[in-house]
Amino acid sequence: MKKNAFTLIEVLAVIIIISVIAVLVVPNFINSSANSKEKIYQNKIAMLEKAAEMYVQDNYTDILKNHDEEIIDDGNLSYVIRTIRAIDLVPDYYVSEKDGKHIIDPRNNGQYLDDYIITLSVDVKNRKYSSSVSSSYLKLQFHGTNSVFGKNIDKSKFESITILDNNIVPSDAIASWKADVFDTGTIMAWYKDDNKNSLYELYIGQNGGVIANPSSNYAFANFTNATSIDVNKLLTSDVKNMSYMFAGDNIVKKLELKNFNTGKVEKMIGMFWGTNALTSLNVSSFDTSKVNDMHNMFIGINVSELNLSNFDTSNVTNMAMMFAQAQNLVNLDISSFNTKKVIYMNNMFNGLKKIKTIDLTNFDTSSVTNMSSMFHSSDNLKTIYATNNFKTDKVTNGLSMFTNCTNLVGNKGTMYNLSHVDVDYAHIDGGTSNPGYFTSK
Repeated sequence: MKKNAFTLIEVLAVIIIISVIAVLVVPNFINSSANSKEKIYQNKIAMLEKAAEMYVQDNYTDILKNHDEEIIDDGNLSYVIRTIRAIDLVPDYYVSEKDGKHIIDPRNNGQYLDDYIITLSVDVKNRKYSSSVSSSYLKLQFHGTNSVFGKNIDKSKFESITILDNNIVPSDAIASWKADVFDTGTIMAWYKDDNKNSLYELYIGQNGGVIANPSSNYAFANFTNATSIDVNKLLTSDVKNMSYMFAGDNIVKKLELKNFNTGKVEKMIGMFWGTNALTSLNVSSFDTSKVNDMHNMFIGINVSELNLSNFDTSNVTNMAMMFAQAQNLVNLDISSFNTKKVIYMNNMFNGLKKIKTIDLTNFDTSSVTNMSSMFHSSDNLKTIYATNNFKTDKVTNGLSMFTNCTNLVGNKGTMYNLSHVDVDYAHIDGGTSNPGYFTSK
C-alpha cells in the first residue's frame, strides 16, 4: 500500500532536526550580525578620529588661541585641549540625510552619534596632537570658581556627592541642570536637602554611569563641607588628567576608587592634596603606566598607611612634594617604584612626622637633578634603606636634604649632624671614612 502521509513520529523527528539546526545556526547569525554592526560602528569612530586630525591641521593656530583648557608645565604652555561635537565636525558627505543631518549609530536603530564628543589634545611644544571619541561627558570644572559642572553655586553648600547610573531627576529636587558638555541632558545634575540642614546632597546621573571628562582635573575639588563623595558609577576610561581631582576636600574620611580605570591617565598632580581628614584610601587598582607627573599627589593626606606597591612609575619625571606633610603616615610601601626617569624629588618626603623607616632600595636616581629638602623635618625618621643605585651625580640642588632629621642613623652608626644636612651624605653609610645616612639591607 502506497504511503501518502508522514507519521507522527516522522513529523516530530523533522521538528527536532529543524530545532537543532536553529539552535546551531541562529545564534551564529545573530552574533555575525552584531559583529558586523560593531565593525561599522568602529569604522565610524575611526572616521571621526580622522576628521579630527584634518580639523587640527586646518585650524592649528585658532586652537592655540581659543581652547577649552590649557596645561601649564614649569611656567610654559604644555598643551591645549578643545572639545567638539561630532556632528559639527564631520563633513556633510559622511552624514545620513534620511532624517536630517545625523550620524547614524549602526548598533541601535533610530539612535545617533551626533552628540559624541571629540577631544583634541595638542602638544604645543612638539606640535603633535591626538584625539579621542566618546559619548557625551561631564563638563569641565575650573579651579577658583564656584561652578558646579556648569551651574554657578557655592561648593561649600554641599555635604555629599553621589554619581548615579541614571539621569532621572526626582520630583523633590530643589534644582536641576544639564551637566554634559553640550547641554544635551544626557547627564543631569540635581540637589536635594533631605535632612533639612541647609546643606545639599548633590547627584549627577547618566544612563549606564557618568562618563568623566578627559580633563577631570579639579572635578571634585574644594567641596569643603562634603563628608561623602561616592564615585563608584563614574566611568574614567577616557580620562587623561586627574590633577587636583579631590584636592581641598578636607573633611571627607573615605574615598572608594576601586572602579577607577586610569589606563590613559598622564597627570596625577596634587590628586589628593589637602584631604587631611582622609583615614582610608585604596588605590590598589590604579594603572599608572602612562602617568608622567605625580608631584604633590598625596601632599597633606591624613592616612596612616599607603600601599603603592602596584604603582608603575616608569614614565614619571616629577615626584616633587609627592608625600610632603603627610603627618600621620606611618607605613609607606613604594617598593615597586621605578624612578629611572624622575628628575625632581625635592621635598618628596618633607614633614613626615610619624614615619620611622623609608625603603628606597628600588630607587635609581641617576636622572634626578633636584633633591632639595627631600626628607626635611621628618624628625622621627631613623632608617633610610637604599642601594648604590641611589646616585647624586646629576643633582644640582641638594640643599637641606636632611635638615631636622634628628633621629636619622646610617647602618655604620653615623648619626644626624647639623653640619651635614645636604646631599653629600645621601649614600650608604661607610663609617668614619665615608659617613652617610643611608642603610643597606
